[in-house]
Amino acid sequence: MENIIQELIRIDSDAQSVVAEAEKLKSGLAARLETCRNELQSQMETDVKSRIRREKESAEKETAEKTAEFLQEKQRKIAALEAEYEQNKDVWATRIFSSITGR
Repeated sequence: MENIIQELIRIDSDAQSVVAEAEKLKSGLAARLETCRNELQSQMETDVKSRIRREKESAEKETAEKTAEFLQEKQRKIAALEAEYEQNKDVWATRIFSSITGR
């Protein structure tokens, strides 16, 4: 009977050791999981910030290009109007004068 009790005590002690080791592993895995989660979150934040920066730079570049195109087109139209004015100013002045004076 004493042997059975000793055996049960040994089995219980072994079981407690196994449970304690499992708890240590569980705790270690939880910490490792938290570390991996934090690293993944940090990497995702870095990736998102990088993508936002690239998108912003692209939008700024596109805006600058469109603005430059608009200004060039505006200058071209102004130049065309000025050329037309220089070419026709005498004729227009004569027409206006004739219209006013009735001649």
